[in-house]
Amino acid sequence: MQKKIIALAVASALAVPAVAMAEATVYGQMNMAYEVVDNGADTTGVGTSADSTNNVSSNKSRLGFKGSEDLGSGMTFLWQMEGQVDGDTGSSTKLFKRNTFAGLSNEYGTVILGNHDTPYKMASGKTNVFKDTIADNRAIMGGAGAHEARLSDVAAYISPDFNGFNFAVAYVGKTDNSLAVKLFPHATVAGATSLSATTVLSATSISGNYSRDNYTVSVANQTISLKNSGLSTEDGDATATKLAGTYSIDMLTVGLVYEMLENKVGGSKEEGDNIYVSAKYKVSDKGTVKFGYTSAGEGKDATGATNKGAGATQTSIGYSHKLTDNTSVYALYTTIDNDLDAATTNGATYGLGKAGSTAGFATAGAGEDPNAVAIGMRMSF
Repeated sequence: MQKKIIALAVASALAVPAVAMAEATVYGQMNMAYEVVDNGADTTGVGTSADSTNNVSSNKSRLGFKGSEDLGSGMTFLWQMEGQVDGDTGSSTKLFKRNTFAGLSNEYGTVILGNHDTPYKMASGKTNVFKDTIADNRAIMGGAGAHEARLSDVAAYISPDFNGFNFAVAYVGKTDNSLAVKLFPHATVAGATSLSATTVLSATSISGNYSRDNYTVSVANQTISLKNSGLSTEDGDATATKLAGTYSIDMLTVGLVYEMLENKVGGSKEEGDNIYVSAKYKVSDKGTVKFGYTSAGEGKDATGATNKGAGATQTSIGYSHKLTDNTSVYALYTTIDNDLDAATTNGATYGLGKAGSTAGFATAGAGEDPNAVAIGMRMSF
């Protein structure tokens, strides 16, 4: 059975291994899916190559190595090296670009240095029932995934568990990261301050997490300071705050995330909010039905006016079936309904997938509604 990695402990009660491990543990995941994707344009008729495509996708398949060493006096050295495997092409273009770090741990907590998910990203991970598929809610959440990014040059502290509560703090102080932070992924909106083609100057991220019996609650905040090379030469700040939680009763687990976003450039800003609701229900010992619904509000532009046409919703349904403890198959359907304001022709352009770009296409056009069907298999070791 795959052991928990330290990254997952940020969003739940931390359990640091106390035993020394001289050798490395090899772990990984293969997550392959066959997808039929429509970008919603329908410019030349449904099913034609201009608006529909078939893909074999490797959904964050990975290979990693990890270990620890007892240093004595209650101190443990931790390390991990994890890379992405592109199973659809048989190559890896991101060798050790996933969570890769070194750290020290004792009874007072854990400090890690490296390339790592931020506490903000991990605070709502348990709610995302379609994580690492084309139905991933990060097509919309986190500013179309910008606040869900894995950052380099991370220095983080994870507290020990205090009767179900733990917290995590991370700081990024170098400029090895670049992000396209667009609060409202749509066409042209008057006064918009979306930060595009930017360099991360610094970032701070913090989360508080509580787990008890059949529920979890997390609160997180993140601010990314960016050098904007798009609409302005001034530096800007992208800030996100969210409340996330899960609740389980019998065979049903529900999740809820409420997120507030703000972009600032100079003296102007944009504001918006997102809501995500999820549910998974075990219909048998091996079968689980899943549902996810994400809503992006229209928000306010830099003038304080409503960003008409900037909203969107994503609806996803699916079923997964365990073949063994480590292997499962799944099927899903997902669609995004992008708003379009007829009066101004402004329309949201959210696309499918974590990157917010419909597979096989450029980001969806203004007001277009991409959708996809996927059948996949996942094996963890």
